[in-house]
Amino acid sequence: MQRPREKAPHPELTFVEGPRLSDASAFERWFREAASRTPPVRVRLPVMIQVDRRLGVHPGAARVSVSSSGAGTPITLTDRMGIPLSDHLQTHCSADADDCGLWLEGYPALADGLNSPFEPNPSGVVFEVVRVVGGFVDGELSPSTVGLVASS
Repeated sequence: MQRPREKAPHPELTFVEGPRLSDASAFERWFREAASRTPPVRVRLPVMIQVDRRLGVHPGAARVSVSSSGAGTPITLTDRMGIPLSDHLQTHCSADADDCGLWLEGYPALADGLNSPFEPNPSGVVFEVVRVVGGFVDGELSPSTVGLVASS
């Protein structure tokens, strides 16, 4: 009988500045290019998620953005975490909030062939979430915020 492996924390990643989020079309071009890289590139992004009190996450209502103003790049989230994203929303977001800002780590992907519980947004941009870094408050981040990219 084999002994189970001891769990060890993942090595801490170093992130460097990535694309500026204020230029949605340039960000989307960068995101699509990053989705086609091999090996996949891990990124950290601020994401505003529309909260539905019954479902936890409103299907298809997430965007890479620094505020709840409605601006930003629409994005479909897929959850590759052991603890569901909806549980993280309860931890990081106020109970009466319509939107919740989270810094998420994951991998850019495109909707083709991806199994997501949510309908893909029209742009086909998908973010495979592997870690919730923490929350942010609406208005806390600068419009010049950049996404972060794990350095090799």
